[in-house]
Amino acid sequence: MMLEENISINWPIIGHRKIIKYLTKSIKSDSVAQSYLFYGPGNVGKNTVAHSFIKGLLCNDKTSRPCNNCLNCKKIENRNHPDISYLERSNESKNISIDEIRENVIHKHFLSSFSGSYKISIISGAENLSIGAANSLLKTLEEPKTKSIIILIANNADNLPKTIKSRCQMIEFNLVAQDDIKDFIKKTEPEIDHARLTNITYLSEGRPGLAWHYLHIPEFLKEREDCSNSLIKMLNSDINNRFSEITIITDGGSFQEGLNNTVKHIDNWLSVLRDVLLIKFNLKKHTINYFAHDKISNYSTAYSTKKIISMINKLVIIKDKTRQNINPRLMLENFFIDI
Repeated sequence: MMLEENISINWPIIGHRKIIKYLTKSIKSDSVAQSYLFYGPGNVGKNTVAHSFIKGLLCNDKTSRPCNNCLNCKKIENRNHPDISYLERSNESKNISIDEIRENVIHKHFLSSFSGSYKISIISGAENLSIGAANSLLKTLEEPKTKSIIILIANNADNLPKTIKSRCQMIEFNLVAQDDIKDFIKKTEPEIDHARLTNITYLSEGRPGLAWHYLHIPEFLKEREDCSNSLIKMLNSDINNRFSEITIITDGGSFQEGLNNTVKHIDNWLSVLRDVLLIKFNLKKHTINYFAHDKISNYSTAYSTKKIISMINKLVIIKDKTRQNINPRLMLENFFIDI
């Protein structure tokens, strides 16, 4: 049923104006697709948009949606609405299994809606679907039930089968403009000082989710800064201290934790080296690690462009091999010996 044209659809979203406009129009005109694929970088707001979208669909208010006060809005907010199912890969699993798809999506979409409205499934990290799970889901996408919506959310759409993508309304999410991030931070914390505002804006890299975490979880911001600073510290240390730091980084409570911590550090090291290159070419305004600009600037003169690019390429290779569950300790030791 089409909604009144003057009904207000409120989206608490940072950026993504075209996407919001498109989804708002589909809600008002009752032209919602039966399957969507929201894809793009992590922490840009894909899950937040999906959450607001289904609220806008199921909210009972006649003038403004979502109202956040009606029973449907409250149930969606508490993730206990009987017509909505959520699925994502658990930390203990390599992928989303066929049994999970059957139980959390297919079976539930065969049941009648409790509220007489839509049956909705949100699958986060859809690129982690196993082959069997993807094939099982495809049958549902090919023969959808009336008033049934499946929203797939993925950071990398390339890892999904073409057959799945061909059945979905694909909506691409991009990084959010720095000005939008900055406005969000100032609105959330009006008294924030300029240095902290600038630092969080830079470090968020166009990702509102990261900005929120840096703003509200001090430990999260400190961890990010510590990861970047660890490279600076190691570049200024002798080989013994470098090896000691590598041991701390690669060791964890488990082998997998050690790998994850290594990848996290390498990602931050790559951002530092990228900043070194940008400063070298007088592009400081595009750097990320604002809090360490002075230290990073020193390396733009200490290392040649060729050397920096070589370091970046070697770290990318180590990161890829680490993701293949290859122990990174020896590789990192060789990397720092060669510097």
